[in-house]
Amino acid sequence: MVGSHFGLKLTYINAVQFNPYFSLGVGTGLWIYGGAVGIPLFADFRANFIDSRVSPYFSAGIGHAIGDMYFILNLTPGVTFMVGNRSAMNVGLGYQGLQVYWYDYGWYDDYYYKRFLSTLNLVVSFSF
Repeated sequence: MVGSHFGLKLTYINAVQFNPYFSLGVGTGLWIYGGAVGIPLFADFRANFIDSRVSPYFSAGIGHAIGDMYFILNLTPGVTFMVGNRSAMNVGLGYQGLQVYWYDYGWYDDYYYKRFLSTLNLVVSFSF
């Protein structure tokens, strides 16, 4: 089934920067997609390709969500723009894979089923 849904992701990631190129963190937040709501818990890996005020990056996240979502996979290439000595704006176009529980309330019985959704995301974030 092909369709379009509006989604909203508010995410907080707490990461350790090992050097100018690599960081590793854990994240959580609130995600809403097509009526499904989840609180994600995930690990996030990020690589900056050059040590510059403008740098291409790649981030990958994998985890689980509490609520209607189950498995989470995020892959995002993008660009980091330094806007201060220790702050940056990140812009990327990401792929997100979600395994979602969909509920159906029938006349005789209620049931749910799992569905894997693939989405593209515009990512705008800030690092401090």
